[in-house]
Amino acid sequence: MQSSPPRAGEETQTVSKWEESHEATRELLKVKDRLIEVERNNATLQAEKQALRTQLKPLESQSDNLLAQILALQRQTATLQEHNTTLDTEC
Repeated sequence: MQSSPPRAGEETQTVSKWEESHEATRELLKVKDRLIEVERNNATLQAEKQALRTQLKPLESQSDNLLAQILALQRQTATLQEHNTTLDTEC
C-alpha cells in the first residue's frame, strides 16, 4: 500500500513546521551558548574573588598593626607634650 503524494498545501505546511522547528532549535542553541559563556564568566569571577580574599587577609592584618602603631605614637606624643609643658614651666 502506497501513500498518496502530499498535496501542495500539506507540503507547504510541513515545510513551515520544519522551519519553525529549525528556528526554535537555533534559538535554543543560542541560549545554550550564552549560558555556557555566563557560567565560564561566573567561574572566572569566583576564582578572582577567592584570590582577592586571599590577598585581603594579610592586608587586614597589616592595617591592624599599623593602626596599633598609630595609637601608640599618639599616646607617646601626648606624653611628650606633657613632659615638654612641665619642662617649660620649670624653666
